[in-house]
Amino acid sequence: MKKLIITLFIAFIGQLAFAQGNKTDAVITPAFVDSLKSQIKTIMAAGYEIKLVYVSAMSDEGKLLKPLVWRQTNSRSDTETDHTNMDFLNKIRELIKAAPAWKPATEVSTNKPVACEVKFSVDIVNGVVKIDQTK
Repeated sequence: MKKLIITLFIAFIGQLAFAQGNKTDAVITPAFVDSLKSQIKTIMAAGYEIKLVYVSAMSDEGKLLKPLVWRQTNSRSDTETDHTNMDFLNKIRELIKAAPAWKPATEVSTNKPVACEVKFSVDIVNGVVKIDQTK
C-alpha cells in the first residue's frame, strides 16, 4: 500500500512538472518596440552607448510588471558615466512599465493568457536603438 501511494505521489509531481511547460511563449509586439524606441530617443544624450538585457515578470494581460537589468555593457566606465547610467536606467524602467503590452503567454490546453517571465535586450549604439526579445 505504501509503495502504491509513493508511486502515485511521484506520478502526480511528475505531471505537475510537465504541465508547467504546456504554454506558448509571450511575444514582443511592434507597438511595444516602436513606443519604447521613440521614447528612448527623446531622453538619450548624443553619443550615448549602452547594451542592456532586461528580465521582467509579465501579467496575464501582457504588461511588464518589474523590469530589471539582467546584464549591462557600457563602452566606457567612469564615475560621471555611472551616475548618468543610473539616471538613464531609471528613466528607461519607467518607460518600459508604461509601454504597450506584449502578446501574453497562453496555456496550451485552455488558450487562456497566463503570467510568465520574459527577457529582452535594448541596444543603443551610434544613436540607433534596437530592441529584441531574447530567450
